[in-house]
Amino acid sequence: KDYSAHDMTLMELANAMGNYSNAAFDAPFAVTMYFEVWVTNAGGPSEDPTTRHIRALYGYPEQDANSNHSFSFAPYTMVCMSSTQVIYAAPNGCPLADWEQYMATRGPMSPAGMCYISDETRALLDCGPEVVLSPSDAIVNAQYPTTAELNRQMCYNYRQMCPQWSCARNSGSDYELIASAASNVPTNTENIPYALDQLSNNCVRRFTSADANSLSDERNKVTFLSSGIYIMASLLGASLICVVVLFVRLVSIQKRFRLDSERLLMGEEGEGKVNANRE
Repeated sequence: KDYSAHDMTLMELANAMGNYSNAAFDAPFAVTMYFEVWVTNAGGPSEDPTTRHIRALYGYPEQDANSNHSFSFAPYTMVCMSSTQVIYAAPNGCPLADWEQYMATRGPMSPAGMCYISDETRALLDCGPEVVLSPSDAIVNAQYPTTAELNRQMCYNYRQMCPQWSCARNSGSDYELIASAASNVPTNTENIPYALDQLSNNCVRRFTSADANSLSDERNKVTFLSSGIYIMASLLGASLICVVVLFVRLVSIQKRFRLDSERLLMGEEGEGKVNANRE
């Protein structure tokens, strides 16, 4: 198969294949890469990865305007990984399984793919979910736009191109959605607290299962508090009743004590009068 691409595409391909040389990032005019798959065991099945070998060729035409622009190719040094996780350089290619294993480690860690931006970049662009944009931010008319105007334009365009990810932060807030590994990303959208309103191109808060859990926790707290208040009121009521009963009891005892004292005094006075009469 033949694919046509820009030089930037080939630069990214070289980066993905583990080539960080200056030559890889300075692609000549009309540079071309070929990938060849060879069956190393003619007697084995052609679809068996263990019998296949891959190599790459890198070439470009003569760059001088007065030349006949003839192409020349040379083997491209590939980076592969053995079954024991050893990474090695392969000037003449390597087993297809080794190259596939290495390339599997070069994929993006986030399922957002090309829509992924780091927390730092999002902060520099001032493009958090709480930022409110307007359609006028899509076009910068000034001859010398400010950094803030350019940032708002890029944020506006980003939200249009990546609506699924534009209302998420990577970590450290309730906007969390994109993680460093795909396994840490929610598999459904009901736990994503913000979503993009594509009519306004702004992020809006929505009720999530996390909110439902929080609301349930608040209800439990209120129920617990109400139960505590009821118990405290019951204890205070019982204590008040005990105090009233004790007070009434003390008053009753005091009255009986006074009556007994008066009777005793009256008895002593009567006995004194009888003795006086006898004398």
